[in-house]
Amino acid sequence: MKKRGAIEVQFNWLFVLIVGAMILIFFTTAIMRQKDISEAKIAATILTDLETITTGAKVSRSTFQVISVPDTNIKFSCDDCLCKFSIGDNSKPFRDKVIFAPEYIKGRQVLAWTQEFSMPFRVSNLLYLTSPQLRYIIRDNNGNNLLANLIDESLPDEILHERNPGIIEDNNHYKVKFIYIDMGPDDTDLEYISKMKDSDVTAINVLTATNQITFYGKDSSNWAPEGSNTFWVASTREDLLGAIFAEDLEMYNCQMREIFNRMKIASRIYESKTTNLKAYFQEVYSGSQRDCEVYYTPALASLAALYGISQAQANNFPTGINLNELSGISIGLNTENNNIMIKHCPEIY
Repeated sequence: MKKRGAIEVQFNWLFVLIVGAMILIFFTTAIMRQKDISEAKIAATILTDLETITTGAKVSRSTFQVISVPDTNIKFSCDDCLCKFSIGDNSKPFRDKVIFAPEYIKGRQVLAWTQEFSMPFRVSNLLYLTSPQLRYIIRDNNGNNLLANLIDESLPDEILHERNPGIIEDNNHYKVKFIYIDMGPDDTDLEYISKMKDSDVTAINVLTATNQITFYGKDSSNWAPEGSNTFWVASTREDLLGAIFAEDLEMYNCQMREIFNRMKIASRIYESKTTNLKAYFQEVYSGSQRDCEVYYTPALASLAALYGISQAQANNFPTGINLNELSGISIGLNTENNNIMIKHCPEIY
């Protein structure tokens, strides 16, 4: 009897353990599932809020704002020019926004800066996103490079940037980006940050004589070029700033194609407007002192040239077709529009 009782006690304890384990597994699974659901809801809310904020930022000219977000990682990526920002499995496409951003932004703050890209009419606002925990280092040979000066002075104080520091020490920033102006990337800059992940240390090399940009990535203790060269438009700096904030060559080129696509649309709209204005003055004011149509003719030629170049670049940026001519055409069109205004004729833009 004693033996039978002992067996019953052992069985009861075994039963209790099994039931207890099942209850524990049930509640653990329920808690984890609820946690996943909660995180998914939070991620979706953050992405929706961020989309709303970036939509507002893209229509505001020359603005800077610090956006507070929950402590999470927001990832930015472009795959075959399908660009999106995401948190975990939740994502939102860039849609109609031109955004330049690092691979990911971590922490509780997102820095959002907008600049207007014009050619010479307003084409689009460019939105640069980054983090106060991301470090930008500007390098030029003599410290007197005009473009380096312009970049250094243009960047808002809230964006951590340094000009020609001495030894580059690891200060626990999660990403570091070097901007080399008219000088080759220097491998010695990587000496004291060699333990950082290769993907967290990047660089661009900017050549002012050719408007050429080359993207680089860290390969252990050396710089390695990423893909082929790309370019920025000589008369602008907004697209060059985009290369500074873009994670890689693909994001930069994709967003530049979007810019040129918008330029193509805008130039065709202004071309149509100018054609109608010219026809109107030919019909109504022909032979009068208000002979405005003669001033629209050169403007039409400039707009047609802008359309042709932007169409080629929108389809396959960076292509060398007439890219260097953009600045001259833009300056000429701006002069033509000013002359039209001086003659008290309706302006083009």
